[in-house]
Amino acid sequence: GGAWNGTTNVNGMLTIEEILAPTGSVAQEFCGAATLADIVVDGDNIKWYDAASAGNELMMTDVVVSGTTYYATQTVSGCESSSAIAVTATVNVTPAPTIGAPTTTYCYGVTFEDLDATGNDIQWYNGPIGGTAINSSDLVTDGIYYASQTIDGCPSARISMEVFVNDEVLAPLGNASQAFCAGAKVSNLDVIGTNLVWYDAATGGNALPLSTLLVDGAMYYASQTENNCDSSSRLAVTATVTTTAAPTGDAVQIFTVADLADASVADLVAVGTDVVWYATQGEAEAGVNPLSATDVIENGMTYYATQLVDGCESALPLAVTVTVQLSGSSFDVTGLRYYPNPVQNQLTIDYTSEITSVEVFNMLGQKVLSVSPNATSASIDMSQLTAGNYMVNMTVDGQTKTVRVIKK
Repeated sequence: GGAWNGTTNVNGMLTIEEILAPTGSVAQEFCGAATLADIVVDGDNIKWYDAASAGNELMMTDVVVSGTTYYATQTVSGCESSSAIAVTATVNVTPAPTIGAPTTTYCYGVTFEDLDATGNDIQWYNGPIGGTAINSSDLVTDGIYYASQTIDGCPSARISMEVFVNDEVLAPLGNASQAFCAGAKVSNLDVIGTNLVWYDAATGGNALPLSTLLVDGAMYYASQTENNCDSSSRLAVTATVTTTAAPTGDAVQIFTVADLADASVADLVAVGTDVVWYATQGEAEAGVNPLSATDVIENGMTYYATQLVDGCESALPLAVTVTVQLSGSSFDVTGLRYYPNPVQNQLTIDYTSEITSVEVFNMLGQKVLSVSPNATSASIDMSQLTAGNYMVNMTVDGQTKTVRVIKK
């Protein structure tokens, strides 16, 4: 089953050789478009046919059709092999990747890895064919780029994307060090920018609510957003937070009946800088509705003092309770006994008249004990109180006497 080629040697003898079909793989795969010239067989002067015998000769430039079997002969010394090798061709066509849109605008700093293309082993190029492959980590600039994907070793045709890149958004502007009083929040940080967002780190990190209290010495990082693009860097701001202590003074301040009749806020005593008085603790902590120096003070009322140091008002106030000290002519001091003083557990109070009530205040002006003995002798259990000074108010016949007691 083959053609024969005859040659004469030096002795005049004729040598006849059979010309066999070319050799090679009988199943060959190709990526994308292939021609008969791409089919690899081993032989001389290869010819391709569409049948094993009596077929039509094909051109080397003919496009290979997947699943088709082609037949190749070889020609040696003018003699073509009478048999052919049959090669079945498989053409794998990888589809192009998909893209979000043919024209897309991105923020500054985008890389080719970030472009909106979906596929396997995406590769970007600067031309539709050939050209230069682009590193995925390269920054993108305005231009038209071409993406292919590769599946099972076969690259696809390329799909184009026109890309526009917005100008770089810079960090907001502001002082890198800012000073505040206690109670300041992230919203109090002063920077210039658009659609500001504060973070707890220079990159990544957590976005901070504007209501977050500032911490002394902490750093905060601001970004801004323009055209839906975040700034490429963040402004770092170090916060200095000053906490002002409350002014000092007696928590219980005693007035005689006569003095209290004409007493005002100006008669209350607190040691501090630029002391301000308030009627309630809430107003003092919020710094609203301060009292004037001429406002009248009343027996049994508690007033609250803050001070201003370098523009920062104390966050916690000094509480001062006003108490009436009866004069000797109105309260028979000689008939009063309270013992022991200092006291360990039980404080005993004796008086010549019925004691209506006894109230004990600590030096912050807070009432810590209250009893109604309605007797000429009262026993006050102070065993649970911490050691320190206390003011004891005793009410007799609607009049009050205040004494200082030491708890051991």
